[in-house]
Amino acid sequence: MHGFFLERILPEFFAAPFAEPEDGFHFLAGMLSDGSMRYIAAEMEKLAREFDTLARHDSQLPLAARNGCSAVLALRKWEYSEFTRIRR
Repeated sequence: MHGFFLERILPEFFAAPFAEPEDGFHFLAGMLSDGSMRYIAAEMEKLAREFDTLARHDSQLPLAARNGCSAVLALRKWEYSEFTRIRR
């Protein structure tokens, strides 16, 4: 499933513009301590639970009142390969 997600779903998801008022796109990069990363990861988990709660709540609404939507929340230690190459 992970491979299918990476090969098929993510490229299609990110290929479309994030142009609607309710759309959001944030790519953040910085240098964080392990403690700060744990904090962000915990906040992401809370947001994921809130998304699930809202989806369950909204499932009671008529189909015409709902929209398919997806959110990607990801965090890991990572450096863009070109930055690594330049630093060497």
